[in-house]
Amino acid sequence: MKTLPLALVLGLSATAALAAPVWQPLPRFGGPATALAASSGVVYTGTETGGVFRSTAGGAVWRPSEEGLQALRILKVAAQPGQPAVVFATAQTISEQSVGVLRSTDGGLSWTRVNHGLGDSQPLEVTALVFNPFDAGTLYAATSGFGVYKSINGGVGWTPANNGLGAALSITALALEPFLGSGRGGWPGEEGDSFVAKID
Repeated sequence: MKTLPLALVLGLSATAALAAPVWQPLPRFGGPATALAASSGVVYTGTETGGVFRSTAGGAVWRPSEEGLQALRILKVAAQPGQPAVVFATAQTISEQSVGVLRSTDGGLSWTRVNHGLGDSQPLEVTALVFNPFDAGTLYAATSGFGVYKSINGGVGWTPANNGLGAALSITALALEPFLGSGRGGWPGEEGDSFVAKID
């Protein structure tokens, strides 16, 4: 019997808000899950060998997306807040060579690479993606060995955002703190750009 990899989805109902959450394993093709993101009722998961899968049914049914993702290992997935059709992913080849950032604007049906400023000929390894929840076109990419990059145009172009951090750092996680912006603390000190960054 073939063993299928499992995706774990936490489901809660309004009537069971006070009850203990229940986890259900859901069969899904594509190899082990490597990333998970959600926006406005749409759930995306990245996989080891099968690209990105999309569910609008709480994980009960998954639709694969492979156009532009063939033979890629998905590392991270980030769905744009309030616009679930816009989703970003970071990936590498089977030989572990980075392909940088990919973007879909049609709910994962097709993907294009958006690496201008992230090393066009040899994209940097991107280890985390985070959106600014108050500005849908602004997002940040953590890299391995080159600090943090910022895009203010939905990933079309990227520029370093390492003020006070130093560029030659490997960042493994980012968390945006929107309440610490406007010069009231945090890093890197630009308005709306306050972070917690995990550094290797």
